[in-house]
Amino acid sequence: MLDRTLTLLYLQNSSETRFLSFLVHYHIISRRNKMSRFGDLKGYVDSMEDDFNKFYNKGNKAAGTRVRKAMQDLKRTAQDIRVEVQSMKNG
Repeated sequence: MLDRTLTLLYLQNSSETRFLSFLVHYHIISRRNKMSRFGDLKGYVDSMEDDFNKFYNKGNKAAGTRVRKAMQDLKRTAQDIRVEVQSMKNG
């Protein structure tokens, strides 16, 4: 990691390679954060538990609305991850 950091510092001093340093930095950060998306998904699903319980067990209609919204957000996030995985697989 130290070598990459030193390389980034060297690249950032040259105006011609600023974009390249951004791409290298982004690549390092994004690769490190890929598995955190899995943790984020697990945390998001766990956070819906109370609303599921309120809707299904207690009949709270407002909780049902929150469940529907959360599920739509989850669907959107899942699609984003599918596209990301496909591009990494093919790229």
